[in-house]
Amino acid sequence: MAENVGSSLPFKETGCCFIFSEERKDNVYTSWHKNCLIERWSQKMEKKLAENLIVHIDNRLVHGQIAVNWKQGFQFDTIVIPDDALAHDPLNQTLMKMTIQAAGLNGHFVTVANAPQLIQTLAAPRPSLLLGRRISPVLFIICRTPETVKQLVKGGVSIAEVTIWNMFKREGKRKIVGTVYMDDADLADISAIKAHGTKVAIQESAFSKKRYL
Repeated sequence: MAENVGSSLPFKETGCCFIFSEERKDNVYTSWHKNCLIERWSQKMEKKLAENLIVHIDNRLVHGQIAVNWKQGFQFDTIVIPDDALAHDPLNQTLMKMTIQAAGLNGHFVTVANAPQLIQTLAAPRPSLLLGRRISPVLFIICRTPETVKQLVKGGVSIAEVTIWNMFKREGKRKIVGTVYMDDADLADISAIKAHGTKVAIQESAFSKKRYL
């Protein structure tokens, strides 16, 4: 029975390695083999995308430290701000655009629901100056709350790590560390984010030490 099953594959198993059978050696790139290669490539690209998304939570969204300090730390040229309130607030957008443009960055204001598609588009590999090479851009994604990050993850955005600073004190929130205050809803959102395999850390600036939650 084992030999009959094996004969339908493009190779024979011998010990711990595979040897392509003589009758199929001219046709090794079967649909089965191609699908394996495509799956491996997709996994590699997904991991690369996750690593190239610098995601940070800050109630203030865009300000001087974000535009200068974090840019110096990660060398990104594009910032994405997924926030429903800001997406419909032209006045505050104009104020933040001044900071973004002064730092030489490209800025994108978008609703949380539309953010996953925009991020996937902006993160697509670009042609390099080197012939035949492509580069994956680094994006900085700044969110107001953990809930926004949770929605991005649920929307299919692969995020390796998210950092937090400036979640201000409000009624019902308790101090975690520094300027980070959370309530039970925030902590539940953090747990949901971590459940997707995303690391979560408190970090004041791009060069300061991280404290993982």
